[in-house]
This record gives sequence, structure tokens and C-alpha cells, in this order.
Amino acid sequence: MIASTAEAKADFRYLSANGVRTIMAKFVKNADLLESLVALVADETITGFQLKDLMRANYNFDQIKAAVEE
Repeated sequence: MIASTAEAKADFRYLSANGVRTIMAKFVKNADLLESLVALVADETITGFQLKDLMRANYNFDQIKAAVEE
């Protein structure tokens, strides 16, 4: 069971572009690629958990782009 902490609850919320950028920046260090990926994600369409799983499972720009578009 998940502890009732603010951080755990935050991962279940849908992300804004800034939230997406914050998570992706931990995985993508190239600023241009980061902004290209952030632009692919519309506001309020993916949760923190979904995005973190997606970023851990895909290792290059094309894989991440394909996973986000799905």
C-alpha cells in the first residue's frame, strides 16, 4: 500500500508542461531534445507515474518519442 504522503499523491496527478519538463530533465540532458519531447506531451494527458515508467523503459530520443505518441 502507498503511504499517504504528498509526494506519492502527486505522482497520480496529471502533469502540466512544467511537470513533464521537470521529470524529463532528470533523464534528458540535451536542452533542445528535452524541449522537443515536452512539446509532444499535451497538458493533463499523462501522470507522473506513467511518465517515469516511460522514461525508464526507453533510452533514446526515438524510443521516447514513439512511446509518448502512443
